[in-house]
Amino acid sequence: MRIPFSRLKNAAIEGADGFVGSVKDVLFDSQEWGVRYLVVDTGKWLPGRQVLLPPAVLEHTDWRSGTAKVSLTRSQVKASPDVSVHQPISRQKEAELMSHYAVPFYWGPAGATLAGGGPPTFPLETALSVQADSHATEIGDPHLRSASEVQGYDIRATDEAIGHVEDFVLDDDGWIVRYLVVDTRNWLPGRKVLVAIHWIEAISWGEASVTVGLTSDRIKQSPEFDPSEWIDREYEERLHHHYGRSGYWMM
Repeated sequence: MRIPFSRLKNAAIEGADGFVGSVKDVLFDSQEWGVRYLVVDTGKWLPGRQVLLPPAVLEHTDWRSGTAKVSLTRSQVKASPDVSVHQPISRQKEAELMSHYAVPFYWGPAGATLAGGGPPTFPLETALSVQADSHATEIGDPHLRSASEVQGYDIRATDEAIGHVEDFVLDDDGWIVRYLVVDTRNWLPGRKVLVAIHWIEAISWGEASVTVGLTSDRIKQSPEFDPSEWIDREYEERLHHHYGRSGYWMM
């Protein structure tokens, strides 16, 4: 299901023995665009705490009603490694999280990431050793980004600025970021459009800007995105046909 981050935000997470918390953010891998963690605020039952939950722990989701279920107990969540979501997260901490929740590491022994956290599972020592040369065990992984952080980034077409990142569209089948939602209010007032992740040509994290390989004229004529509507395959096909691009479902 393709779901805007803005609709995922504040979704209630129910555990095996009660309310666990609500989604406040997601952390994604800026190289593979895989959603690696949900940032969950535990609310009143565990005040002042935010925990990271890998998508693999989700057992049932109903994003239309704003709810999701996990098999975890409150005790398991409370005992999870304490990680500051406002600081870069070390690979050591990530490995501890994955081990605590008994889910597969998303990076493999050859250094390749596994989108969606798919199998196989690697021993903790192996998962860490493959990252030793990048020092990711000691310093934060520079490829993990917060969706909230990137909201507001400027977006440029090949010929001019077209707006800013207002939202993301996530695909919970594999947990991948599929699109950026572009607010064109300063260029085309009141209009929002989608730009597929694989149409991005460059990102400057320092300058908070994204460049896409599309002309502003083509973007202006693209199918409009209505945030109040759920995204279906028919809309995606129209969008990709407009740009003469193959859909990700065909790759």
